[in-house]
Amino acid sequence: MVDPKILIPQWKASLSKDSAFKACLWAVVLLVFSGCGYRLNLSGSSMRGGLNTLAIPMVESSATVAGLEADFTNIIRQEFLSHSTIPIVSEKEADAVLIGRIERIETAPLSYDIQQTSVQDHTVTYEVTNLRRLKVFLSIRLINRLTGEVLWRDSHMEEKGSYAVCTDPIENRFRERTALKEIARLLAKRVYLKTVDTF
Repeated sequence: MVDPKILIPQWKASLSKDSAFKACLWAVVLLVFSGCGYRLNLSGSSMRGGLNTLAIPMVESSATVAGLEADFTNIIRQEFLSHSTIPIVSEKEADAVLIGRIERIETAPLSYDIQQTSVQDHTVTYEVTNLRRLKVFLSIRLINRLTGEVLWRDSHMEEKGSYAVCTDPIENRFRERTALKEIARLLAKRVYLKTVDTF
């Protein structure tokens, strides 16, 4: 029988060798990237094409939701202001311009409540929507203002959300707008990642 006291040091030695190997491997990877001129840009200090200043004009919309354009524009701007050091400037001062348009908003019932009422001694059963789904379709592109070159474009960016429906129409409008703002935040994160250089 093998003495357990002999196995334990061997196991520790094997584990130590594995850890050392992994550490060396990561060191080699970092050295390779550093030698090739790559660096991870976590602060978001530059854009594709090496441009340094950005304009984000008002997002256009074909939808009829009041205040939608301002909400989306402010949320996209805030995403850049919160996560990058790229200056947000006017169009005439910008190296690049981010142009967006809300193409359409789709809405559909997502779930129902079953209710009953009595009409002339007859019981009538009907469905009432208690949850609605929203889907926003956004087209957006980043343009080099000086050359007119399109640095990136996505004509079919979309995100979904939902909100609970009640009997108060004013409250429903508030809930719908809140859900749309949350969708705007999801889209803003994707726009930011496509715009900012990560390496």
